[in-house]
Amino acid sequence: MHMISDSPATFQGGLFLIVGLFVLMDYPLTKRVIMITKKDMMNIESALYLFAISQHTGKRKASSALNISVDTLNKYIESLEEELGVKLLSTSGRGSELTTKGQVIADNASKIRGILNEIYGMTPEKGEVNGEVVVAMNHSIQPLFVSKKLGELYDHYPRLSITAMIIEEDPNMSDLSYDIGISLTEPKMNSDLVLIAQKEIKCGFFASPEYLARHGYPVDFDDMIANYRLVCKYKSYRLQNWKTMEKKANFIAFSSNSNFALNDVIQEGVGIGLMPLRYKDEGLVCLDNIPAKLDLNCYLVARKATKDVPKIRTVLNYYKELISEI
Repeated sequence: MHMISDSPATFQGGLFLIVGLFVLMDYPLTKRVIMITKKDMMNIESALYLFAISQHTGKRKASSALNISVDTLNKYIESLEEELGVKLLSTSGRGSELTTKGQVIADNASKIRGILNEIYGMTPEKGEVNGEVVVAMNHSIQPLFVSKKLGELYDHYPRLSITAMIIEEDPNMSDLSYDIGISLTEPKMNSDLVLIAQKEIKCGFFASPEYLARHGYPVDFDDMIANYRLVCKYKSYRLQNWKTMEKKANFIAFSSNSNFALNDVIQEGVGIGLMPLRYKDEGLVCLDNIPAKLDLNCYLVARKATKDVPKIRTVLNYYKELISEI
């Protein structure tokens, strides 16, 4: 196989296989003959794998996200290194990192992702809403988005499909498999992302009418944490002063990382728990005499390149409306 030198000039020439796709887009197709070979396609695929390694900060995470083996990833990267005659990845005890020239290819490959987004945005008829939209959200906030309006959405758009990825942490939008992200902490924005909506979610202390009938109402905050059973979100340190409150509490009867479980045990009269104020409409009693001072923030994020694709715009509007009502 032909090898090229490691000089900047020849390296840039070697990149033609990757960036040629972008150059061609600036000229009418009738003025040139495009010959794409099988090798070109493999090199473009290799460049996209390199981009995935950059986005996921390592080969193992990239291979897991792409559902391929590390060996397969290595095969493509090594093939591209041999084609260009340069090293694209450096390996150390800390893992694999892109070399300077590897990052150049990864940056160019990111443009292919933008082209694909434009292609995916094409529909048979303008404005038609169909296909899958992947929404990633923190598991703590997911119960807030269980709504009867979802059925109405599908009645209007029967060819729409939503895949909700419920994850432990806030979604990392560098994962290109996500179309939309919903997080509890302010997302790390870049030129590829746009903040669609933001909402402060007011919270309060709630108990069931049955629990309060048996034990009475706490007089104030100190009385509540000293003399009443509490239901707590497990390690919910995103809430200001929550960790301090847990330490002061005399008895935490139940804790869980599941909001559904917390709601169930509060409904069953186990104790008093912190919940968004929207639960006033679900049969629970809010202890209005005890200010919570523990509020959440909700952020709705999408990609600039795809936010106006009809199916994604439709789902964004759906979640934006739900957030406004929380």
